[in-house]
Amino acid sequence: MIKGVILDGDGTILDSMQIWDSFAQECLEDLGLPEDGLKPGELENASLKDAAKLFIERFGLQKTEEEMLAFFLAKLRSIYANEIRM
Repeated sequence: MIKGVILDGDGTILDSMQIWDSFAQECLEDLGLPEDGLKPGELENASLKDAAKLFIERFGLQKTEEEMLAFFLAKLRSIYANEIRM
């Protein structure tokens, strides 16, 4: 039985906010896309689903939204597992 849940929306347990400053650029690099393909802050308020749509449309990627989401999530898993400190 679950008696409680801790949510970390502001870096209380994991200091993860800084990854979002470079996440889109790292994705561009990983996909071999132009570094200047996004405007600064263009994805600041976008969901991962919205970002997937934008990447597909902007860069003419031959991927489905689900494939792009899987790419983003795999990258995030790696970052959280290897780079984020408690």
